[in-house]
Amino acid sequence: MKHLSVIVPLYNEKEVVIKELIKNLKIYLSKITTNWKIILVDDGSTNNCWDAILKASNDDINISGIKLSKNFGQHCAIKAGIDNTKSEFTIVIDGDMQDDPKYIEELYSNAKQDYDVVYCERSERKDFLQIFFSKIFYFLFNFLSKNKLNQKIANFCIFNQKILNQLKKEKLTHMSFFASIKGLSPKEKFIKTIRNQRLQGSKPTYSLSNRVKLAKNTIVSFSDRLIYFSIASGILFFIVSIFATIYLIIKKLYLDPSAPVLGWTSLSTIILFSFGLTNFSIGIIGLYINSIHNIVKEQNPYFVDEKINLD
Repeated sequence: MKHLSVIVPLYNEKEVVIKELIKNLKIYLSKITTNWKIILVDDGSTNNCWDAILKASNDDINISGIKLSKNFGQHCAIKAGIDNTKSEFTIVIDGDMQDDPKYIEELYSNAKQDYDVVYCERSERKDFLQIFFSKIFYFLFNFLSKNKLNQKIANFCIFNQKILNQLKKEKLTHMSFFASIKGLSPKEKFIKTIRNQRLQGSKPTYSLSNRVKLAKNTIVSFSDRLIYFSIASGILFFIVSIFATIYLIIKKLYLDPSAPVLGWTSLSTIILFSFGLTNFSIGIIGLYINSIHNIVKEQNPYFVDEKINLD
């Protein structure tokens, strides 16, 4: 078993970026321990990313590689790394060098203080669209879920063996990696970091559609409040409809019997609103059923083509 392992999900990163990342990781890992391992996970890259991983792994037995058969997504790549890790402490870091490896020492020193997880709290993003959609996601998640997420937290973190073993039992493929850890209610700490610019040759890998899909799956997986909201709303409007009907009957029979019947408009509105609410409720329940279906059917959430320097 290794004392400290680093999992790096990669997708279409260029060789120069991978080399620079490995060089920096080695510098800071060697300051902590000689018993370390770097696990590079190629998430179905279409360039020579895997060739760069093979070259690095052949040069150093402490560098391992996992090649997924296709692009399953960053969180599947992280899961593949977790499933193939055996260490006392595990670090997850993105491969674009925005997360600076120099913070590894601070992460490790804090993790040794009996924390289950230590996260890097990053500086504010400069991309307006990313900030906008990120704020919407975190607002909805924190409003609907009991587990509160910090908007400035991403994947860069360290966790102990207890969390590692729990994450191996989890299916992280349909939800945020960070949210999955939060769902375990660990003893946690945050350290402040400053993010770098992406290295030349490194590109963002998450499209808008992928981000929306991940946000939807994460919210549905961690919150049942939408179901209770739809149930409560249905009961409320059912009661309103009953009282409205009773009022119309009393008005016609006792309050103003001579008045013409003018209830078709209001009654039709109530019926249509109730029908719309019912459809909305069915839609919400459908999201949850779909999420359960995805979890059940994902017997193999990712498929590994090749491994190197792994047991």
